Amino acid sequence: MKDKLEPRSIAELAMEYIKDSLERGALKPGDRIDEKELSDTLGVSRTPIREALIQLSKDGVVEIRPRRDIRVREFTDKELREIYQTIGILEAEAVVEALPYLEPKDIEDMRKMITRMKKAHAHKDLRTYLDVNLKLHNLPLSRCENSLLLQIITELRKRLYTIPRLMKNAPEWIVESIKDHEQLQSAIEKKDKNQIRRILRDVHWGSDRLYHIIAHRSDH
Repeated sequence: MKDKLEPRSIAELAMEYIKDSLERGALKPGDRIDEKELSDTLGVSRTPIREALIQLSKDGVVEIRPRRDIRVREFTDKELREIYQTIGILEAEAVVEALPYLEPKDIEDMRKMITRMKKAHAHKDLRTYLDVNLKLHNLPLSRCENSLLLQIITELRKRLYTIPRLMKNAPEWIVESIKDHEQLQSAIEKKDKNQIRRILRDVHWGSDRLYHIIAHRSDH
């Protein structure tokens, strides 16, 4: 089966493996990534491995240090604050921009996604929770017609690669996050621009949420 995969598909497989390792905590910020070991583990040549690592470097997930090594990037608290603050500002404006194009079905779909997130959390199914969480964020964003704004948001979110691992140890964080999404869905339904900005910029991507991230990161 592997022989039939295109090089790009193999590189994507390698990227998913690395991201999954980060989510599970098998790889942590600052850890060295061994190309040969990764190649042997996946049973593929080093060319697609290198391709995957180059892309992850562009995404800000790994650091390729010439003549030295490749390591999982480790963000400082200041860098995390800047990422969170920027995503909050940009996503808030993108959702506001999308309001004229959102339909009643979109609002209902968001409501259903929140229900699925609650069920996933109740069953301690973090993978499903994260998948649905991402879909919920992407739904209103997909209605925004500013493609450059969406591209910047997507690129910034890729850097938050260690968040899933930390969320496993912060159930209260997930509960608060679900509340954020409920409030966001309500604000979108009411087309309340100020409330949308407050929820995304000041609450969901705000300093209180970031405090939980930094606190749980320091425990590991």
